[in-house]
Amino acid sequence: MRNILIHGYAEVNNLTVWRAATESLDELMTAVETILAEIGSPDCGL
Repeated sequence: MRNILIHGYAEVNNLTVWRAATESLDELMTAVETILAEIGSPDCGL
């Protein structure tokens, strides 16, 4: 998907992008939360 967005500007299908953002976001968030739980929170020094 990234290559299409980066290199195929005229060929980007807005519906495909919308579906990816709205239908795949939960799966992505779950994966990110799992990874962060495994590695722990970063110490940003804030």
